[in-house]
Amino acid sequence: MLSPEEADSFLTNILKFSNWRKVLAKDKLEFLKVLVPYYAHNLYFQNVSMNALPSAERRVPTAKDIISAGLSGIGGACITQNTFLTWLLQAIGFNSYTVSGFVHGPRNMPDNHVICIVEFSSEEKYLLELGVALPFAEPVPMHKLPYTQTAAGFRYRYKEADDKKGVYYRVQLDGALYGAEFEDKNLEYVRYEFTMTPQPVEFFHDPLIAVFINVDTSIFLQHPFMFRYFEEDASGTLVDEPNINGDRKWILIRGVSVLIGTDNGKNVRHYNNYDEVKPVILKYFPKFRKEDLERSLECWNSSVAKYGYFKAR
Repeated sequence: MLSPEEADSFLTNILKFSNWRKVLAKDKLEFLKVLVPYYAHNLYFQNVSMNALPSAERRVPTAKDIISAGLSGIGGACITQNTFLTWLLQAIGFNSYTVSGFVHGPRNMPDNHVICIVEFSSEEKYLLELGVALPFAEPVPMHKLPYTQTAAGFRYRYKEADDKKGVYYRVQLDGALYGAEFEDKNLEYVRYEFTMTPQPVEFFHDPLIAVFINVDTSIFLQHPFMFRYFEEDASGTLVDEPNINGDRKWILIRGVSVLIGTDNGKNVRHYNNYDEVKPVILKYFPKFRKEDLERSLECWNSSVAKYGYFKAR
């Protein structure tokens, strides 16, 4: 889907990963580890693009839409973020493919999530998850599960499902990202499940209608929802270069709730309405055009009468 020339231009000019060829030639796993912060720093998981469209023009992203959003550096939801990542890796020689996931939720449908898998061999496979509003530290070795990392002071884990054959889980341990510790210390809260069966982009069209078109079933069409990694200097000004090796900063916005976190800590603030969140979005997501954000705010504000202001817990 992407040419080698397009992949090189994207890596060099959009991600600013200038020495990517050198890193890849030396160690392909190290390349993936370095790619994660570059990608999560420069491409946004976001729902502004879909809300900026007139409702009659909303659609599940096509291959052309995905490539355009990726090459421009604006990003999007999972089907954009992880499908573009898959095609980018294919263009530079990796055996990568997308698989289907199911993000759990009261109104959610199966096959509502897209994940990238990179296969070095039949015995060595890695999961890349840069299309979800959750911290993701590095490629997950699917051949060495369970795999555990820490975000906002709480652990998360990738594991084989105990109750479903051929299914894998991402579970939240210890406590919720926005909230406090779980009372039940043994609780494993399943954020999403997935299989390892390759699926083409067309497979996701019908399940994702509930995400991209139907307001009643889509949190993406009801309130702000975005995530990225970022770095800033001592004055609080954002800087272009991602943090490759240290404890990275990230921001998660859901409704009126803003979480700025690292591996071991977090700062949560809840605003009164979506207009108060606007300056935060403009600061931490500077690629958005102001007119697109204004149109999105109109959509989110128009949803308040029916759905209320979303406050994360």
